[in-house]
Amino acid sequence: MHRSHRKLIIKICEINPKSVTKKIQNQSVKSVAKKKMKTITDIQNEIIENFELFDGDMESILFYLMDLGKKLPAMPEAHKTEDFIVKGCQSKVWLFPTFVDGKVCLEADSNTEITKGLVYLLVTIWSNQTPNDILNSELFFIEKIGMSRMIGSQRSNGFVSMIKQIKLYALAYKTKL
Repeated sequence: MHRSHRKLIIKICEINPKSVTKKIQNQSVKSVAKKKMKTITDIQNEIIENFELFDGDMESILFYLMDLGKKLPAMPEAHKTEDFIVKGCQSKVWLFPTFVDGKVCLEADSNTEITKGLVYLLVTIWSNQTPNDILNSELFFIEKIGMSRMIGSQRSNGFVSMIKQIKLYALAYKTKL
């Protein structure tokens, strides 16, 4: 067995994405709302800690992203319309917002696994937060986890489009207050 393969197998055994996601394994966007809400900063710090467990192993990180995407609750087909598709994404991404008790709640889906993982991160950070908190937040986790190394320019452009769309939803709900 080649030395690099042995190292990879050891690393995968040590850092199984399923064990890394234990904290968030059985949570859905709806179940998170029932718990005491963490701040946007707290959630981002938790994401950074989870990604640090992979020690820069890009293959494991991509598998982890795909695993995160599987955690998104199923989105009703009725919400997968042109009105809720994110423009600027190469993959199809739907973001369906609602406004409950002064907070923006987000449902999301995508037709590709990695993109589902990316939108999962944004939904985890911003769902069940106030419009002001979303609009005033800085997404520092992106740089800290080295996302630019993980995703190509097309996905990067799509990720920025997802961010803009969520901020637009927050702005729209803020003006309703």
